[in-house]
Amino acid sequence: IREGSRAAAADFNARAYDIAVAPDNSSIAWIRYRDGAFSIIKRSIDGHDTTTVIKGAIGEPFLRLSFNPNDAGKLATTRMKNGKTHVCIVDMDKKTIASLTGADAQEESPFWADDDRIYYSVDYDGITNIYSVNSDGSDCMRHTATARGLFSPYIVDDSTFIGSEYHNKGFRIVTGRLMQDSSFTPPDTSPLSFKSLPRPKGKVTIRSTVYKPRLLRQVWELQTELSVTDPYGKIGDIGTPEASKKLTDSLSYLISATLVSNRSDALMKRGSWKGLQIAFQSRGISRDTIDNSSDASPRALFPHRPASHLLNLPFEIKRQSPERGTFLDKNALLSNIRTYEDYRNTISAAHSASNDSAGKATVVPLVIPGIGWQNNEHMASLGLNVQGALVNAIIPAIIVVSGKAQWHILRDLYADFSPQVQLYPFSLFFGQFINMASLPLSLIWSHSGYLTTDISYNWRDLTLLQCTVMPSFFPIGRDILTPDGRDSTVYHSGSSNTLDIQCGRGFPIMRYSSLVVGLNASETWYSESIIDPLDTLHGSSALYTTMGLLAKYVFPISRQINRGKRYADAFYGSLIYNLTFYTNRKVAQNQFIDALSRASYDPRYYFVEHGFGASATFGLTKSYVFSQKYSLSVLWNMWARRLNVNVSLGL
Repeated sequence: IREGSRAAAADFNARAYDIAVAPDNSSIAWIRYRDGAFSIIKRSIDGHDTTTVIKGAIGEPFLRLSFNPNDAGKLATTRMKNGKTHVCIVDMDKKTIASLTGADAQEESPFWADDDRIYYSVDYDGITNIYSVNSDGSDCMRHTATARGLFSPYIVDDSTFIGSEYHNKGFRIVTGRLMQDSSFTPPDTSPLSFKSLPRPKGKVTIRSTVYKPRLLRQVWELQTELSVTDPYGKIGDIGTPEASKKLTDSLSYLISATLVSNRSDALMKRGSWKGLQIAFQSRGISRDTIDNSSDASPRALFPHRPASHLLNLPFEIKRQSPERGTFLDKNALLSNIRTYEDYRNTISAAHSASNDSAGKATVVPLVIPGIGWQNNEHMASLGLNVQGALVNAIIPAIIVVSGKAQWHILRDLYADFSPQVQLYPFSLFFGQFINMASLPLSLIWSHSGYLTTDISYNWRDLTLLQCTVMPSFFPIGRDILTPDGRDSTVYHSGSSNTLDIQCGRGFPIMRYSSLVVGLNASETWYSESIIDPLDTLHGSSALYTTMGLLAKYVFPISRQINRGKRYADAFYGSLIYNLTFYTNRKVAQNQFIDALSRASYDPRYYFVEHGFGASATFGLTKSYVFSQKYSLSVLWNMWARRLNVNVSLGL
């Protein structure tokens, strides 16, 4: 709204839709979205008098406004209730709203014409066409009879209209003649059936130009994160100085700040990102892990690292669109750093008599530059990311090159190929070039039913089934004694093949809560027997298996907070049951039941995590593409009698 030469906002801390101007230019009306509900607002043209005409309710939005051309006190709108849209008449002075026809159909896009009839699009016979009624809902008439569907009518005069027509898997703007004297009686129910599209006669000419993607301006984001985890449950033993020392050593934390730039074209056919991340990571140590140092069996330098639980089961809706620039997954990156440290310590030990860093918690400063591209112009969605991790040196400790190709096979079925190569330049200083490659191929079925506005928190009515086969190639080291009596390690080529199956379902409980059940089974075969990569089980094996079960009840604590200058999403909580079984051999049923029936376990063959927990997540949105989440999770492992705590602030 303009006051002289100064522009004033029409609304604050809300979203405005579908502005309509009164026929006498004395006022305007619009649809306001605030606190999860849509309302109809009226304001005088000078901007001094604002009134809420109809206060909306959550789940019942208004979709269109059209003033009576002969009376500024009335307008037509569409209101949705229980999944059906109905044309309604609003009395601006009395602040009342009433349904116009009361028919059971999808009535949309009303237009109040000069002849005092209200034209709208509706699917009375299963195909959307243009109809009209008098302002009191009488004398229904049908004006079009297309088999394709006509929407959003604009009446030019008593015989001509402009509208949107469904055509060739898209929509086009058309103009046409209105059928007159075609009375129609709205049915009690809507058949929602579709007729076959008519075949064109004669020559059809379609003129079009090929869309050429042009990257828009860069969008810069500053992302921060703080994560503190007690992975070994030492917080449950706090109370004595020795316990406090153990807790300090066992804590793992990550502090990071990231500056990232994203670019894409208007249709997101192409995208690119670049950024720089600075992080400080401390990997806690555990005095409870199995000591396999005396075992002479080979050890994989790049082993598989199965997740210890399923709290992050990937319930995501697959989309073929450019992803925002994101750096390496933190857990994966820390595994890479651990591999780097282990290798460096092994080499250093071969050149010195002792290694003073053993058994101490270390803090690793990381500088991670990265760049990436994505292209969705073809049948497969393609992506390429290149990132490096600088650790206490100018030369990158790790260079990670990862690719991505995703095919949309069917409506809910995707195929995903995400190869990754890790290069370790540090190894060149010792006369070797260490590298690793993995080639995961996944088949993903992801189905979403009723989507809530809290999809980031509540996995209601989402179903996921994912099967992944991942061959990997890496060095395997064996300790030897050199002729001069020094310990050393020699490496030879090794490989593994992993089969991973995940499935999960979010069962609706109430409107904004759900029960999430997830299952996971993963089995990895190595080319030879190696020491347990997680130092959890005694001895060596060529087979390692992980099985897990997750049950999670998700519920809202507070929704649609929307307070202050920053838009707050929601505050959600969850109750968690988790069971994980890790073994290094074929598991018979009696062994599995035996492992579940007692608190102790046989460290030669299997390890069990069995616990209950709770978590809380608070979301804070800054813009459409940048959001922060603050989370706290606590998990009590019953048989190990330990409490695991994780605090995460940021992305």
